[in-house]
This record gives sequence, structure tokens and C-alpha cells, in this order.
Amino acid sequence: MKRTLFIVPQWVDIVPVIDPDNPQYFTGDPLPMIPHDIELRLRSWNQRFIDNFDEVSGWKHNGMGSTHRIEAEELQQALKDAVGDEFEVEIDGSFW
Repeated sequence: MKRTLFIVPQWVDIVPVIDPDNPQYFTGDPLPMIPHDIELRLRSWNQRFIDNFDEVSGWKHNGMGSTHRIEAEELQQALKDAVGDEFEVEIDGSFW
């Protein structure tokens, strides 16, 4: 059975991918299956979330949620391509 990685926006500057079976995630350490270039893209994507999403009022700019979601889908595909058949990759869409 394949393990599933979840791309989930985080409130801190870490790689926003959860691997429920890997305790490294919980310390904020990079996950070894994520290539460095994708890790950098994920961190940048997450930083835009930190900078532009407010817990009370939502996205600071009109359309930012849609743009962020499209970027998440692109990152999902890049991560799927990188990890191959060993993992499924899903997005937590609760912020869009």
C-alpha cells in the first residue's frame, strides 16, 4: 500500500508536507524523499500563505486563494513526478 504525503499550508517556515508515517516532519526537518528544488518551491509557496492569509479575515487580496490553489496543484504534480510510485500526494484544500 502506498503512503500518502499531504501538502498543507503551515503557520511556520517549514516544508509544508506532512508524511504521517515519518516522525521527521514533526521536528520540521526536511523529508528525504523531497528533492531540494521542490523543497524550496514548497517553502516559498508556504511563505506566501503566511504573508497573505489571515486566520480571521482570510486572504488579504482578491484572487490570492485561487492563485495559491493553482500553485499547490502544480507543486502536487511536481512532487508526484519526483517521488514516483512510492507515494500518493494530496493537497489539504481547507484554505481555498
